[in-house]
Amino acid sequence: MSNQSQHDDSNEVDAVIGDVLRQAESAIVVDREDLARRREALLGWMTNRIEADRESGTEDPEAGVAQRADRVRKAGGFGRKLLLAVEADAYGRSDAFTQHEFQEAITRLLGEAADTAQLDRSRWMTQVDGDSLFTVLPESVSEAALVDTFMRVLDARLRAFNHDRVRQARLRLRAAVHFGSVASDANGFVGRAPLEIGRILHCGALRTALAQSPDACLAVGVSATVFHDVVREAYTTLRADEFRRVDVEAKEYRGEAWIWVPGADVRQLDLGPSPEETTPTVSMRSSGSVQVNTMSGSAQVHQGGLETGRR
Repeated sequence: MSNQSQHDDSNEVDAVIGDVLRQAESAIVVDREDLARRREALLGWMTNRIEADRESGTEDPEAGVAQRADRVRKAGGFGRKLLLAVEADAYGRSDAFTQHEFQEAITRLLGEAADTAQLDRSRWMTQVDGDSLFTVLPESVSEAALVDTFMRVLDARLRAFNHDRVRQARLRLRAAVHFGSVASDANGFVGRAPLEIGRILHCGALRTALAQSPDACLAVGVSATVFHDVVREAYTTLRADEFRRVDVEAKEYRGEAWIWVPGADVRQLDLGPSPEETTPTVSMRSSGSVQVNTMSGSAQVHQGGLETGRR
């Protein structure tokens, strides 16, 4: 390889790396130390990948800067996305058969709510872990549709599922919605947003709101970003005064959430001081990384055994 060719390749590599690093800095809100680690890791990965392509002879000599940059963008997956997290309440106190019913019902009811809200489930990137679910939705999804139509339909489907079931066998869900920076990698998703939605889902105030609303089937916590940009701006049929602001504090996270309980006046509940937060499940790992799989557009639902726990 000539000196001129090597010089041109070096300039291309520098341009690609610089472009990607600038995108990373503008798309992800992290602390300076974390950003420095990300920059170093990305720089190393890019350099090693390009050198390996050269040595193996697989690099396309005609490939330009734009093509290489596009490849890196797809690998990094940087972007701001809408996030949904759901968990069944008091799941561990149920027997094995009821837990099996709950797992099937969660998938089915979420799917029905998504279909009614015209949210394409086939494009959801989802991690299911027994009684909990974590989802990164595609960029085209309407935040208003998820907060409003989806949640209203989910509440209605839960009430239908619980009809005539004894209280101990009722399926009740906590849900959280957030919009923030997420990056995909080989093992799933990383970033602050998956951590933040996990803190909201597991916060003591959301748990208490559901516990103090015995006739409710659903308690929803939305991040400050979602509340102010979607609910307060009247992009939904929900009124802002149907929500209640609470502080969320857990480990390194300090923030706020807005709670809504369909069918209950959350402002009248005694939420009290938040107890020590529960450690998030595998769906929202403390490292901020989650494993993902694609939720199928249709779910296989077990139709038998729904009489368990009924009067």
